[in-house]
Amino acid sequence: MVLPLVEPVEFLALATPILVFAGLSVGKDVPALQRIGGRIVPVGLTSFAASFLISALIAQALL
Repeated sequence: MVLPLVEPVEFLALATPILVFAGLSVGKDVPALQRIGGRIVPVGLTSFAASFLISALIAQALL
């Protein structure tokens, strides 16, 4: 039902502006990232994993 509607949309067309915005926002905060150091890595990985798992659970429940 949904797949024919979203199939013609290119993933890179949607992802490119988001990645550009993320790169610009990270680039302006380089001194802050240097202060935080490696502590940001586990926080980021946990955040990515949690958002993926919650999205998967929502998709399983609704689709």
